[in-house]
Amino acid sequence: MNIYKHLLVAPIVLSLTLIGSVNAFASGEPSKLSELDSLTLPKDHVITPQALLLDNDVTFPGEGTSYFNYSGTADLRFYIKNTGNKRIHVELNFPGGARNLMRITLAPGEFTTNNFPLYDVYGPSANGQYSVYVYNDDGSRGSYHVSARTLE
Repeated sequence: MNIYKHLLVAPIVLSLTLIGSVNAFASGEPSKLSELDSLTLPKDHVITPQALLLDNDVTFPGEGTSYFNYSGTADLRFYIKNTGNKRIHVELNFPGGARNLMRITLAPGEFTTNNFPLYDVYGPSANGQYSVYVYNDDGSRGSYHVSARTLE
């Protein structure tokens, strides 16, 4: 019978101890909302080095190609801006170059930003080296800024 008392007393003491600590936690002072006034949030999302796949300024003689490697499950954000003085044609190609993910023509100063749910749509076959092929109409010198990142 004495052993049964110990088996009953131990859980009761433990539960009373836990209830006391929960009450102590809940009875703390409420936080002051005025402290939130001094809180500053970043204006832009911080791009981690792991998320950045490509970020280049490119000058090309009639045509040029940039490359980046995508792997993982996050969406891809692709940005390109025509920084030259003539229109350019842009092709974003899947690994192996068998097909285009995107084709667009950009006037001088024009840019585009696109988000692609690559892994959601194509699964593991979306992983690999992508190419960005850029050319202009007359083979003259052109330039563009290109960046690609994953949305981790």
